Amino acid sequence: NNSIQVDKDKFVFVIGNGPSLDNYIKIIKKYRDNAIVIASGTAINSLYNYNIVADIYVAIERTITVYDSISDLPKDYLDKITIIGMNTIHPRLFTQFNKKFMFLKSQDTGTDFINNSKYKILNHSNPTVTNGALSLAISLGFKNICLFGIDFGYKDSKNHHSKNSIYLDKSHKYFEKEFKDEIEIEGVDRDIIYTQEIYNNSRKYIELLIKDSSKDINIYNFSNGAKIEGTKRVINPKDIKLNKEKINKKKILTNISQQFTIYKKDIKLNKEKINKNIKKLEKLIKEYNNKNITIYEYLKFCDIFYKRFRIEYNNEFKYLHQLYNGTIVTLMGMIYSYASINSDNKKISLFIYKSLNSLKKFLKKSRKEILNIEKKIDTPFKWRDNG
Repeated sequence: NNSIQVDKDKFVFVIGNGPSLDNYIKIIKKYRDNAIVIASGTAINSLYNYNIVADIYVAIERTITVYDSISDLPKDYLDKITIIGMNTIHPRLFTQFNKKFMFLKSQDTGTDFINNSKYKILNHSNPTVTNGALSLAISLGFKNICLFGIDFGYKDSKNHHSKNSIYLDKSHKYFEKEFKDEIEIEGVDRDIIYTQEIYNNSRKYIELLIKDSSKDINIYNFSNGAKIEGTKRVINPKDIKLNKEKINKKKILTNISQQFTIYKKDIKLNKEKINKNIKKLEKLIKEYNNKNITIYEYLKFCDIFYKRFRIEYNNEFKYLHQLYNGTIVTLMGMIYSYASINSDNKKISLFIYKSLNSLKKFLKKSRKEILNIEKKIDTPFKWRDNG
C-alpha cells in the first residue's frame, strides 16, 4: 500500500539546503503546522538555526560527516523528529533519534545483503538526499508537494547553500568550501545559474522521478535555482492555496510510520550461504591451479569460473557476484595480458600459478571480513571513541 490516510489537498514541504531556502523561511514558519515538513540531509541544521522543527528527516549518504552534522544538534530537538533513513547510512545516525525507520536503496548490493522484504524500497532516491526526500513524499501518496531550497545550483559560488548551512560554517572542518568545475544551466527565471556535476545529475534524476510518477501530482517549486521539468514555479503561496488550517500531524505521521519498518541493528546476513559460495570459488581455483598451468588451461579455467560465478552463484545468491565482479574480472584480464607477452612457458606458468594463489588468498581474506562485518561496523568511529 503506497498511500497515506490524508485528504488529497494536504501539502508536504520537501526542504533542501540551497541558497534560496533563506528567502522562504517566513513562508515555511507560517505554514509549518499546515503541512508535513521533510528536511533533506543538512537542511535540518539550517532549519534548527531558524528555530523550525521538521516532522521527518531523510538521510542517504554514507559519509561520516552526516553523523557529525547531526551530533551537533540538541537531543531534545531531534527527539521531536522522525528519521527515515536509507540502508546506506551509518547505524549510529539512527541512534540519534527516538523515532527511526529505514528504507532500502534500489539496485544496491547492501539491499541484497539485507534481503528482507519487510523494508520498503524507494526508486530514484539518489544521487543526493533531495532525490530520496522527494521519492519518499511521492511514494507516500502526497498529491501537493512544495520544494524549498532545492536549487541544484547557485548564482554566487561563495553562497552555494543556505547562509545558515553547515557548509558555510567556517568553524566546521568537515565540508569543502570551494566549488570548482562549474557547469552553466538554465535557472527557473530563465537566467543562467552555476552548478556542479552531482547537483546537475540530481536534478536530472528528479525530473525522471517526476516523469515516472502519477500525472495528478502537483509539485510546486519555490526554489530559486535550476529549472526542474515537471514542476510549477511559484513565488507567492497565495497562488497555490496552501492549507489555511492546522493538520492532524500526529495521525498523518502515525500512518506514515506504519508503512515503514523500525530500524533495528540486528539485521542478519545469511553467513552460511556466503561462506559456502565463496568456498566454491576457492575450490574451483584449486582444481585448475598447478605449477605447469598453460595459457590455454588458464583461459579454459576463466571460462568455467566466470560462467559459474556469474550464472550459478548469481542466481543462488546474487550479491556475491555484485561484490566480486569488478575485482575478479579485472584481475583475470590482467593475468592474461601479462602472461601473453612472455615467450618463456615456465615463467608464464609460474606467473599464472602465483596470480591464482593471490586470488585464492583474496577470497579467503574477504570471506572472513564479510563474516565479521558486524564487528567492523563502527570502524570509522574508533579513533574518536579511543580519544
